Amino acid sequence: MIPDAARAVMAAGLDDYRLTTPTEQQTPDGAIERIGEYLLGDGWTITPNTHPTPPHQ
Repeated sequence: MIPDAARAVMAAGLDDYRLTTPTEQQTPDGAIERIGEYLLGDGWTITPNTHPTPPHQ
């Protein structure tokens, strides 16, 4: 589960990306990179999920 505070940082990073990157230059990878920058800059750590669970259906 992702903490609400981390979700807020992620949303801020995505908003910044959408506002500062021209539409024709926006990519999913670019958005993820900006979100990662915001998370790391705010002191969060990003670690791979070594025990993934299947999506709920």
